[in-house]
Amino acid sequence: MKTCIFIMAIAMGMMSACNRKPSVPKGEFLIQGELKDVPDGTVLRLDKSNKGLIETLAKDTLKDGKFSFRDTISSLRNLMIGSMDQGFPPDWLEVWVKPGTYMRITGKSKLILSWRVESDVPEQADENSFVDCLMPEQMEMMAYMADEYDWLKKAYFFPADDVDAAFKKKARAKVDSIRKLEKPLQAVLTKKELNFMKTAPVSKTWMKRMLWFTSLLHTGRMPYEAELKELYTRIPEAERQTVNGQAITKYLFPLPTVEVGDQMVDGDLYDMEGKLRHLSEFKGRYILLDFWSLGCGACVYSVPVVKRICSQYADRLTVVCINENLEKDWKKYVVEEKLEGNQWNELLPANTGLSARYNIDGIPAFVLISPDGIVLEKCSGYSSLVERVTKHLSQR
Repeated sequence: MKTCIFIMAIAMGMMSACNRKPSVPKGEFLIQGELKDVPDGTVLRLDKSNKGLIETLAKDTLKDGKFSFRDTISSLRNLMIGSMDQGFPPDWLEVWVKPGTYMRITGKSKLILSWRVESDVPEQADENSFVDCLMPEQMEMMAYMADEYDWLKKAYFFPADDVDAAFKKKARAKVDSIRKLEKPLQAVLTKKELNFMKTAPVSKTWMKRMLWFTSLLHTGRMPYEAELKELYTRIPEAERQTVNGQAITKYLFPLPTVEVGDQMVDGDLYDMEGKLRHLSEFKGRYILLDFWSLGCGACVYSVPVVKRICSQYADRLTVVCINENLEKDWKKYVVEEKLEGNQWNELLPANTGLSARYNIDGIPAFVLISPDGIVLEKCSGYSSLVERVTKHLSQR
């Protein structure tokens, strides 16, 4: 009898040790993961997003099926775990961490949204519920996305030296065929998620999803405007006054857009010193608006083109560069890259201010305004910018 009791005590002690969570200091978080059917050597990233600009905080290489991330933290934060290795979809597992958080992640494949996240953070429970509501269609979509991403990496993003035009043509055909399968499935997933949002709590995760869906309205890729307006009625007034709430309101109920031939619209902008500025300061001159963002390669390549225009028409044209990133990131970049001229920012969520009024879809984007305030040209990309500007200024 004593032997049985002794054995039971040992077993219970072992179970307790296995279930015990690691101790995490109040100013830190700890994420530990264990994956099956994912090869050792896989590199996982912990990222954060700043208005669409992805910043990698840490990387870890899978060893014996395990990975971990640990860092300091002072408040609740939404982070993302992903991988660029073969077989992974170009997507992230979203995780919510706060001071003292311990998080356990388990998975059985490279389809990252199928991984299970265990955490005591309430926001993570909301995130898990959104992920769960989209299964099993989400698994099918991730498989398509992973296949598409692998073809794009092999042919265009990270091509080997022997990749030729024939292989690129084959890859393009494969990607096109995959996207034909993705399109109807994406419609199913969107509708399913919107239906779930009708009864799900209006949480931070709910608001984040709502912000994403409403931001797509101006692109024509979101056909459910009526459903989104119905969901909007669920948002409490206090939430509507938050940054995300105000952005959602502007996306759903936008002011009229300005097209070629219309009178220009103005707005509150801020320069590098934090001074309030307006486009009307340059009335009587041509104004070229340059909408850009960090992480946009084409925006970087357009800089010398814009400089050339500034120099050629310095006597009658003013360029106003309008950035859409967070203030600290924007100012740091301008200083480090020694950008010149009128570097301004509305300090608003992306595509809710002047970019929305001028119906900007894709950057870099340029708007040419006449001395009397009439919109003369609008274009995305910089390849024909010199010709477009010259066409108007050479005639006057």
